[in-house]
Amino acid sequence: MNSIHYANPYNYCSKGDLSFGVLFPLPSGLPSLHHAVFMLCPPLHRPAGAAPPIPLELQHLPWPSRLAGGSVADPLLQCAGRLKLAPSHLNDQFPNEISANGMAFPYNGYMIAFPCFPLLEAPSDDDLDTVVAAYAAGVLPVPLPQLHKPRYSIPRVMVRRDINEGWLRLQRDFFCANPVYPESYFRRMYRMSIRLFRRIADDVTRYDDYFEQGINAALKPGSHPYQKILASLKILATGCTPFSIDREFSISRSVIDKSFKRFIRAVVKIFGPRYLRPPNAEDIKALLQTAEHRGFPGMLGSIDCMHWAWEKCPTSWHGEHIGHIDKPTLILEAVAGPNLWIWHAFFGMPGSCNDINVLHRSPVFDDIAAGTAPSVSYVVNGNQYDMGYYLADGIYPDWATLVKGVPAPMSDKEKLFIDMQSAYRKDVERAFGVLQAKFKIVKGPAQMMKTRDLEYAMSCCVILQNMAAEDEKDEPLPHPEDYDNESADGRKKIESKTTHQQLQQDLMEHVWTMFGDRASLPIGLGICGGESASDVSAAESLMSADVRSSDPLNSHLK
Repeated sequence: MNSIHYANPYNYCSKGDLSFGVLFPLPSGLPSLHHAVFMLCPPLHRPAGAAPPIPLELQHLPWPSRLAGGSVADPLLQCAGRLKLAPSHLNDQFPNEISANGMAFPYNGYMIAFPCFPLLEAPSDDDLDTVVAAYAAGVLPVPLPQLHKPRYSIPRVMVRRDINEGWLRLQRDFFCANPVYPESYFRRMYRMSIRLFRRIADDVTRYDDYFEQGINAALKPGSHPYQKILASLKILATGCTPFSIDREFSISRSVIDKSFKRFIRAVVKIFGPRYLRPPNAEDIKALLQTAEHRGFPGMLGSIDCMHWAWEKCPTSWHGEHIGHIDKPTLILEAVAGPNLWIWHAFFGMPGSCNDINVLHRSPVFDDIAAGTAPSVSYVVNGNQYDMGYYLADGIYPDWATLVKGVPAPMSDKEKLFIDMQSAYRKDVERAFGVLQAKFKIVKGPAQMMKTRDLEYAMSCCVILQNMAAEDEKDEPLPHPEDYDNESADGRKKIESKTTHQQLQQDLMEHVWTMFGDRASLPIGLGICGGESASDVSAAESLMSADVRSSDPLNSHLK
């Protein structure tokens, strides 16, 4: 019976999860105890001023008949396990609970539980003092592993990550006085400036305490809020999996996955009311001024749809979500302005729907129908209008709030209108392109199973794009024609028909100016006039002689 059984203070989980039943062999020189002694250790977040760990004597409880017989260690090996209990701040909230398998009671504001074992004889005060002194002096050896059945058929692999080193590395790279990388690298990697990132991180941490840095069960500091939020932004920016970036941020895949889902929800809840809303009166005034300058008074933006492939779509839903794209997709309907700001985002319609089906289910015109939209008034060609409109492509219906192009333009007036309408309608296409370029998660196939997570991810990307547009509003915005690189400009110059025709006419005039008044030179007559072969031959001989006499290389050879 030379064994002492007590709760291991370093072998519990956080938030009130305690593990008991760890065997410790008695060191030599200590008395043999024919009973079980437990050391009671309060959880890690023990209230200030709480008493230190003290030994407690257990009352004798009847042992289950099925475990009768054998030594004290035999039933211990069979019954040791983990009991999960919630912390209590008042001792009277949890009364003592005694059963054949264990005992639980409040202590120092926490619910404490452990398996109970038969006390063959009452321990003496000297025995308890000896055990406590031996434990305090470090005489007792390291505890054996917990004696409980694993939760999974394949045991988990313990990866000893240096979480603090991951945070220190991020500090050295971006957040110290002399960072390794300039801010442009940070913006390129995480799609926003450091100034905007700090603002988002602070608000998200205040909103959700999950991102706060705590102390884990091993008495070590947990991951920093910036680690969790930067890992979430990396998933949005690159579309990677949590498993592929756990080494970069020194946090586990499960923590990254949980942080990502909580981050996108926090962003939508915090910033959605401001950055994902219809335009107010002040916004409409600015949009109308831009539209007037463009030559389309009353235009509030352009509308179109974008498909997001859904790789994890259930097989039974494929028929509903497969349309003109040969894979399951979800549709985003958006309204964008000239500065890449997305004023309206309606996401979640299955991919089998077309733009008209999405429009009929979209709330884009609900405020106008309800009469709650800001007033709009403008004059076009002497006619007064009181509703704004969006530029749309040809599939959309002929509504008063939508302006489409002419199907078959014939006159120069119609051709000019279709060119201008098509150019400004590309605002929403450009917004889609920037959205997919910034956040690759919405460009590649979606890896999430639940549609609710997909909605939060898409809304989060739209909000972050609008926040970046506001943060960078003072920077010059490139025009669509500036997107053509030098190679494209060179190709256009090479394939220019206008230059070809102009060069042909100029050469024709140049040749006539030089040789047209030379009656002694039968070049034009011989070649173009259908004269005899001797005339042509004479002309060629004369031309060759002129070329040889005027060639400096031939003169040098002579």
